[in-house]
Amino acid sequence: MYPLPKNLLSFLGAEHQNELVSTHKHARDLDILSHIDGLIRAPIQYLNVPKDQSVIAKLYLFIHYHLYSTISNLMRLHVAEALGCERKAIDAALSAYAMLTDPSSIAGYEAREWKFLSIKRFIEKSRKKNPTVYPLADELIKTWDMCSEFGAHADDNAFALRLDNVPAGNNPDEQKLYFLYFQAPKSPNEARLYYVDAFATFLTFTHIFEPFIKAHATGLPFKDWAGQRDQIEGVVRNELASLHAALENPVKEISPESS
Repeated sequence: MYPLPKNLLSFLGAEHQNELVSTHKHARDLDILSHIDGLIRAPIQYLNVPKDQSVIAKLYLFIHYHLYSTISNLMRLHVAEALGCERKAIDAALSAYAMLTDPSSIAGYEAREWKFLSIKRFIEKSRKKNPTVYPLADELIKTWDMCSEFGAHADDNAFALRLDNVPAGNNPDEQKLYFLYFQAPKSPNEARLYYVDAFATFLTFTHIFEPFIKAHATGLPFKDWAGQRDQIEGVVRNELASLHAALENPVKEISPESS
């Protein structure tokens, strides 16, 4: 059980096999991804950005890269790594949020000021002082905390998704400890939750960047773009709610003897 990969090529081969299986199992999620990918990509060809705001465009592209990184890691069954990628994307979005809210802070980002090195903490403190600022941040901060707990550090919580204990013989105090090079969710609904929750996060990013896109994506049919985003987001939010409900209230199978 849980053998070590024989070598790097064996590890890469297992990753590829996981990708192929995920392509089949998550066909619905990959279809949703194609729409979100197209939505995020659409403004890029139209962007004409002033030099003093080029960092916002860089962060937008950084986020798009991490959309791919997050989902490709989920497909390979690297759940912890996917959460780490999602956290990086949230950091980028929150940094852009701060600069779009206060353009004078762009120089501070480029100078690596404290608030951008601890952007999540800065946003939290700002909202405590004034709950009307950064209204899109609350859900992102909750997701950031979850991603940080399980996917971004080498502390004890980092092993929650990476270890399995198996009884060793008949002694309940003896267990074999296995490191999971691949992390398979416990159920299809749990597996889908990682995908759909990530989709909701990346769609929230489009709201943060919306003023920037509207101002600088010259030629983009903005109303159509925003309308398509809202339609996709409605589907994602409905599926996310259904998945949470299914996981919180699992249907128990009834055995023939009890029927």
